[in-house]
Amino acid sequence: MTLPTVSRRTVLLGAGAALTLPMGLAHAARWSGYRDAVVIDGLGGPGSITSGPDAPLSDAELKDTRDSGLTAVLITVGPVGTTAPDAGFNLTVRTILDMEREIAKHPDTFTSVRTAADIAAAKKAKRTGIIRHSLPGRVYRSPSP
Repeated sequence: MTLPTVSRRTVLLGAGAALTLPMGLAHAARWSGYRDAVVIDGLGGPGSITSGPDAPLSDAELKDTRDSGLTAVLITVGPVGTTAPDAGFNLTVRTILDMEREIAKHPDTFTSVRTAADIAAAKKAKRTGIIRHSLPGRVYRSPSP
């Protein structure tokens, strides 16, 4: 029998969400400072951990994003862990294109963040900013023969 492969990130995201979401949402709804705070999620992002990496966001996922009140989310583009350089490059480009597609399809929900001013603009517009980053040490080309 072959067991499915689950990444450490998926387990951590799922466990964190399961443990804190109901309690966190209830507390956030009562704390008046949350409305004015700049809140950046550095480990999550829109969507579900059970959806495919290139799956479009569902209406429920978009609603969750809007209702969260997050100012921005930090999205890892590219592979996490050991990946062949060419495959890593392709995954990075595909992830960036997928996020750009979602930003373009849902400008009422998302905005792209490239500068600190973009974070302030996202807060003012009541949209969630998408901050992209890649993990250090990535090599995106094959070694020379």
